[in-house]
Amino acid sequence: MRRRDFVTAAAGALLAASRIGQAQIGSARPVVAYLGIASPASDLPYVEGLRLGLGQLGYVPGATIELDERYADGSIERFRELLGEVLARRVEVIVVPGIAAALAVRELAPQVPVVAVGLPSSVLYPDLFASLHRPGGSVTGFSPFGEDLAAKRVELLRETVPDLTVLAILHNTIDPLYRSWGEKTEEAARQQGLQTLRLGVRSRSKPELDALMQSAQESGAQGLIIVRDFLTHLLQEEIARRANAMGMATMAEQRVFVEQGGLMSYGADLPELFRRAATYVDEILNGASPAEMPIQLATEFELVVNLQTATELALTIPTAILLRAEVLE
Repeated sequence: MRRRDFVTAAAGALLAASRIGQAQIGSARPVVAYLGIASPASDLPYVEGLRLGLGQLGYVPGATIELDERYADGSIERFRELLGEVLARRVEVIVVPGIAAALAVRELAPQVPVVAVGLPSSVLYPDLFASLHRPGGSVTGFSPFGEDLAAKRVELLRETVPDLTVLAILHNTIDPLYRSWGEKTEEAARQQGLQTLRLGVRSRSKPELDALMQSAQESGAQGLIIVRDFLTHLLQEEIARRANAMGMATMAEQRVFVEQGGLMSYGADLPELFRRAATYVDEILNGASPAEMPIQLATEFELVVNLQTATELALTIPTAILLRAEVLE
């Protein structure tokens, strides 16, 4: 999304005027909720993408729709409380980042349409959706391929750190899905000849993170791969800072980690997927059923490198990677 120039044309202005007129005629504006398990700061790029997409379709929060944003700061229990508050408003559509949030809404409010960004690329949870082509329930959205790219991330990190022999993998262990993704990343690393150490995150506790990072350093890990979920998303700045101080090269899924000081990331452009999610919100508000709306797969992926971090780690980024990457100075 950062490399594209989204300019709302005259058609967007006409759409906005039309929707404002409809809102004035109707008895109330439709309520669209954004519910995040993480924090406002960490989810800001996603909400900005959603707002951009809604604006391009002519929606004006506060004028033609109500956009209710709520964040649970890493607590599933708090997320459930926020969901109850949103449901009391008779919400029309709920937009969520990630599988854990989608599952929670599906469990507690199966009748409410959900547009999720971060869905798996296969049917891992039949209760969530029946198939990519025809979800069959209340949840639809977009898949960034998540850990399907695990082997590629390991490959890119090995290419950047030629003497890499021990790789640590940091991932959420309280959620079965992310525990599985940590195992999948470990398998990909071992297939490429690396020794591995899995570091299980159970909370957003910084002392817990310190202990995990210390164990990685004591085990001789030269590299660290971060499996993205709401916990590691909240801890990304601390992860980057500690890894850099330990001389450990890092690879994550999203560019925001690199912007926080991490070395590299490779994955789909999530803010762009949230921009595209606005089209599904629009279709649902106009009567479409998520049961019939295919789950779309990401088609573009970005490799991002932080050159300043590379310098701090005394790493020379290979030319082949620099030619493919977006480089942050």
